[in-house]
Amino acid sequence: MRFPIWPLLLGAVLLSGCVDYEKEREAYLTSMVGLSEAELIQRMGVPQRTYEANGHKFLAYEHQSESYMSEDDFGGGFGMMGGPFGFGEPDFGGGEVDVSTCQTVFDVVKGYVQSFSRHGDGC
Repeated sequence: MRFPIWPLLLGAVLLSGCVDYEKEREAYLTSMVGLSEAELIQRMGVPQRTYEANGHKFLAYEHQSESYMSEDDFGGGFGMMGGPFGFGEPDFGGGEVDVSTCQTVFDVVKGYVQSFSRHGDGC
């Protein structure tokens, strides 16, 4: 029995794309450390939330992504439509939308970005 290798290769390529994106995103966010608060806002836009405590100002940016998870239930039966050898109606099952959220919080002290953290299932 011969097993096709192309599904494994395709999976490896797709996974490497995710890894590269995450590395690029992390590098981009790291480049924000040391910027002034104004420069951060110029690059990232106005934050969704801010919070101040003990000389720290926290600027929170939220990103949501949606992906459709299909249930590929292609079913059918013989003999329903078209006589004894006809193919029945296909049943394309439903699916669901998966929403992932990632919140990036920048810590600003004395007007400059000191660090950032990321939270959520979409990070």
